[in-house]
Amino acid sequence: MFQEAIKQQWDLIVLPGGSVGAYTMRDCPDLIAMLAKQKVDGKLVGANGETPSIVLASIDGFLRNGATCFPLTALRNKMPRASDYDVVVHDKIVTSQGIGSALVFALMLVELLFDSECADKIAQSMLVDRTKYRYYPPSFNPIVRMRREEQFRSLVVQIEKLEMPCNVYMSGEEKDLPVHQTILRKQIQFFVAQQEDIDNFAPNRKNAISIGQVGIRCKHCAVIPSNKSTKGCVYFPKTLNAIYQAANNMSSSHFTGPHSCRHISPLLKAQLGELLVKKAYTGHGGKNYWAKMAGARGVCETEKGLRFHHGNF
Repeated sequence: MFQEAIKQQWDLIVLPGGSVGAYTMRDCPDLIAMLAKQKVDGKLVGANGETPSIVLASIDGFLRNGATCFPLTALRNKMPRASDYDVVVHDKIVTSQGIGSALVFALMLVELLFDSECADKIAQSMLVDRTKYRYYPPSFNPIVRMRREEQFRSLVVQIEKLEMPCNVYMSGEEKDLPVHQTILRKQIQFFVAQQEDIDNFAPNRKNAISIGQVGIRCKHCAVIPSNKSTKGCVYFPKTLNAIYQAANNMSSSHFTGPHSCRHISPLLKAQLGELLVKKAYTGHGGKNYWAKMAGARGVCETEKGLRFHHGNF
């Protein structure tokens, strides 16, 4: 019963849709207090249909970073930043438009509690095509820590927070790498693909990109709208060793040459070009080293490509 539930701690609290139930929940002080504590504790909250605008929007500051709800103007006007997406994730608050997106909403909750591979597997068994829906999780980047335990058949999965994106360069690498590779790595960052990356990055490419997949990109172009970024600023390597080749491609095509990045300083561009011509990195910083350092950053290989994981190799 609810009076027992409020005495416990929950990883996730989900509010169902429906206007009648939404007003009932809004007028329940104990539930509002429970939701407020959930947010303060940094834990997940989910709300579907009319509930985001009627319940969550009634709590001061709860939806300041944006959300979605049942697409009625009267309901959308109650929210500070109403989105048109089917499912939106902001500040560990997951909102959905209603019945039509309820399954994808539920699968997103699974992804945030476990990982995207688990959610994709469940979606496949339920015959749900997640690619047909638009879901937008820009500010919650789950990282998965997994450990094997003999008494369980499956993996035990925990979510930990990792600040993303993160630089490829790590302090002290000058001892092992030549100048060219050191400078190059300082211009590149790891990032985790979100829905907007999938929408903007070569939508007709042969190998599909999934949410949570690791990519590398020019850190200077990362803050530029996608339609103004320079060609070759983003790569999604499928293996650890492929990171090396992708970075070399960026070195020769994106950071130098006639159509190079327009967002780095001319001095840095000239320096990279000069070092590339001199082949200062010959014999250093090869594939094995890049794979090793990617492991130190917590990047691992899966069947679908690179993913972040907790800890080091």
